[in-house]
Amino acid sequence: MNLNLRRILWLARKELTHIRRDRMTMRAIIGLPIIQMVLIGYAANLDVDHIRTAFYDQDRSAASRALASRMEGSGHFRLVPSPPDPREVQRALDAGRVKAAVIVMPNYARDLAAGRSAQIGLLLDGTDATTARIAASYLENMLAEQNRRLVQQRLAARGRRLPLPPIALVPSIRYNPNLRSRDFMVPGVVGLIILTLTLSLSTVAIVREREMGTLERLVMAPIAPGELIVGKMLPYLAVALFESGVALAIAHLWFGVPIRGSLAFLYATVVLFAINTLGLGLLMSSLARTQQQAVLTNVFVIMPSMLMSGFVAPISNMPVIVQYLTYAIPLRYFLQIVRGVMLKGLTPAELWPQVLALAALTVVAMVAGAAMLRRRL
Repeated sequence: MNLNLRRILWLARKELTHIRRDRMTMRAIIGLPIIQMVLIGYAANLDVDHIRTAFYDQDRSAASRALASRMEGSGHFRLVPSPPDPREVQRALDAGRVKAAVIVMPNYARDLAAGRSAQIGLLLDGTDATTARIAASYLENMLAEQNRRLVQQRLAARGRRLPLPPIALVPSIRYNPNLRSRDFMVPGVVGLIILTLTLSLSTVAIVREREMGTLERLVMAPIAPGELIVGKMLPYLAVALFESGVALAIAHLWFGVPIRGSLAFLYATVVLFAINTLGLGLLMSSLARTQQQAVLTNVFVIMPSMLMSGFVAPISNMPVIVQYLTYAIPLRYFLQIVRGVMLKGLTPAELWPQVLALAALTVVAMVAGAAMLRRRL
């Protein structure tokens, strides 16, 4: 198939002029990536801190007050004023005013002084399973450290020392030493922005031409279908590159996410993923008759991609059947690439399986989208 570069550039210039004159589209191109990166970057934070916790102290001793002080000082818990009645604790959990409740039993300090097991109750709001598990883990670790100190003090009073454990764990955390969930989530937002914005703009652009009746004029013009497709898609590829540049700049400069690998390689995969998204846009535009249909059709691509790509939850936690379905999700491979390059500094030699899979899906999407659109034309 011979493509005339002059006609392609003429079509691309025409599309760029239309984009520039459309104020809503320009606002979306300029403002949407910034808004998405900032809002999702802050909202997609899986770190659980400052858990609202009711502290019901039935002992009211120096030991129980010291426990409350340690919990507050850890930064993991935010203690609310102690309710006067134990029934208020349950009502606070029911109403969602607190996520956890710590109940210090009577004689807590006396049992500690006597060397007996002191009882502490913990009520958790299980509707948020993640927060409940993390809150229980925080409190267990805090009490385990307190137990170790108490045993050490009692042995020291008898002139003995706490023996060293036979096995000591020395952790060394690579790539994200502070364990910030934002460092994992924000690179994924880059892929999500490219997918949502590029897919929506490219799909609506062709459907809008059909609604306005100008698509038939282009078909009747001395322009090959391939030239029409390439000329219409080139501006949106440029938009995708601009959006990804803005998103990466915000991720690195605003949120402090490192870029340890090659930026050139990362941008090459951005181009590949953007072409894949444009191919999906061609396919969606051939199925939709109106712009409203185009928007609804895109939802069926964006939502499964976001949920099944590993953006929200690890793929390994999904059912086996769903894990197999994720192999057909291009965003899955792009997220692995962008996170590998930014956080781990991986090279093309280490990411070639993901690049090859993304390239194969890109060819399938472009061929299917172009064939379907040509048939419609």
